[in-house]
Amino acid sequence: MLTSFLVNTKDRIIYQVAIDPIEDVSWMFCISKKRDANSLKHSYPDINFFGKQHDPSVFGEKLTVITENLELFVELFQNKNLLSFFKSIESYIDLIYYTDQQTFCKE
Repeated sequence: MLTSFLVNTKDRIIYQVAIDPIEDVSWMFCISKKRDANSLKHSYPDINFFGKQHDPSVFGEKLTVITENLELFVELFQNKNLLSFFKSIESYIDLIYYTDQQTFCKE
């Protein structure tokens, strides 16, 4: 499931996408504002259990990533088109959450 949110709740966009993986790779990541990282750990059990917080150099100072595999995440941003798109919307990101688990937020 891939979920992304934009900052203003009136303008929030939520995407939920079913992914049929080619390879059976378990992975979870959450991009969020640094100030929200601890509350997300309480709201999403898999973030709390599997994830560790990192501050990749591709991010500005307001965002962080919580993931179980930073190498896969860094590899994802090796794609220059994705990185360019990410940089164009980075200031609007509230939360991007991907998990291979079926989870339900406590909020």
